[in-house]
Amino acid sequence: MLASCNLIELEPEEEFNVIYLTADGKKLNLELLSAGLGNNFIEIECEDPVGNGYELTILMEGDDYKVVNNTSFTLISITKGDSYFKANINNAGGTIQITDFKIEDLIVSGTFEATLINREDTTEVMQITDGAFRNIKLNGYSDEHCQLNYAENGIVQFGNVVLSLQYDSILNTFGIVARSYQNDQLQIIRIPAVLGTYNMNYGDVSYDVYSPSDNNYEEIYGPSTIEVIAIDTFNQTLEMTFDLHLKSGWDSTVIHLTEGYLKFSTE
Repeated sequence: MLASCNLIELEPEEEFNVIYLTADGKKLNLELLSAGLGNNFIEIECEDPVGNGYELTILMEGDDYKVVNNTSFTLISITKGDSYFKANINNAGGTIQITDFKIEDLIVSGTFEATLINREDTTEVMQITDGAFRNIKLNGYSDEHCQLNYAENGIVQFGNVVLSLQYDSILNTFGIVARSYQNDQLQIIRIPAVLGTYNMNYGDVSYDVYSPSDNNYEEIYGPSTIEVIAIDTFNQTLEMTFDLHLKSGWDSTVIHLTEGYLKFSTE
């Protein structure tokens, strides 16, 4: 005679790093590329099955991590071929909500929707609905480990945050991407991982100004240097200063970034 037993119903295993949305009526599952937590913001990068890039930048405030939806810093953007679509989350362009944030485990979930406009052709729009990110595991660092300051044509830029720092072991170089609360973005692609002063050339630096011109500066028009003053490739630690003269390839206007200082450390 067989002994009876009680069946135990197992809870389904949680899925992590799940992102999906509906773009112009087409449902898409996205692949997570990177997700980071700064002192008061989250940056999520992913792509769809055909290689289009999606980016969510989320500014937060308060102990309850409420999303700041009325600023140009909080945005959704899509890179589709040569076209760049974006929506600043100011309640008119869309919304992002955090539904769950396990700060101790650095895991976040939320929802989003937006109407994105093509930067080159403002008559072309993309409609994002039913967007969600679930159980996204974040790489995090605190404000103590990240400092970035500079002046743009003599005007000090406040609230600059480093979105990413990556080390290329083959070329022995660092690359950084940083953004101000005004949504101006600075990218220095090649920073030698050796102490010293270096001249920047075309393709080494890119500076995107969100307002008022929505312009991109990447051509070098005058002396442009960086000085690496501390480096540790194993611990991903970088300290440097910079002074950059850049020109727009669109309308030939120029911009001068002075008194630049960056310190980033994972320790």
